[in-house]
Amino acid sequence: LLWPRLKVILGAHLKSVEQASARRLGGVSKNPHYITRRYANFTASILTLHGGMESLGIAGGGEDMLLNDLTKLRVSVLALLKRLSEDLPSSKIRLVFLINNYDQILSVFHERSIIGDESARFEELLAQHRGFFVEEELLQGFERLITFVQHHEQQESLDTSAAEALAHDFAGSWKAGIESIYQNVLEYFSNFRNGMEILKQVLTQLLLYYTRFQDIIRNIYGRRQPPFFKEIVSTATILAEIKKYSRAL
Repeated sequence: LLWPRLKVILGAHLKSVEQASARRLGGVSKNPHYITRRYANFTASILTLHGGMESLGIAGGGEDMLLNDLTKLRVSVLALLKRLSEDLPSSKIRLVFLINNYDQILSVFHERSIIGDESARFEELLAQHRGFFVEEELLQGFERLITFVQHHEQQESLDTSAAEALAHDFAGSWKAGIESIYQNVLEYFSNFRNGMEILKQVLTQLLLYYTRFQDIIRNIYGRRQPPFFKEIVSTATILAEIKKYSRAL
């Protein structure tokens, strides 16, 4: 029977991952780590064999044991990636590292036509961490806008001087802010398609924040134009600029 031999191999892989560290693995950067491609290919191979359980001598309960071992391995790999990310200098770069690695694992799974619980878990993690990155990236260039919106949506009154200052600041800096986001995404993400999706999410979220800012102004002034009306950039103008970057991609 091949099952005992396969069980030993899985156990060895699990032990190796649990004992791994950044120093032992040769350091870490924002790019995908070689360990993730090895893990993804190994898992994909095991899951490909999963359809031929009887020929492997794993029928009769062995299937559940195999899937349980793969779950343990996934949990250990995720813990390892978290440990490796802690060697990076900032929370944003740590997010970039995790996103790049989750994306690489999913790329291998898709190449090998792996669909199921393993791929679904990494899809969840990728979506979750993309969301974290979107907020982190926007805070770097548009913190005043985000803070203002989050604070004033809960208020019935408006700090008009703060609103006017924000409108003026945004009007003078939003194009440069979008360009900075674009350049960061190109630099951070090794998979072009992944980067394109993240850029779309960041720019969409920026547009939503600014739309919420406009809604706050509208709710306070009603049909009256605020004294700083000329400083307010239209959403159509922002959307047109965003579309330029979509075409560039």
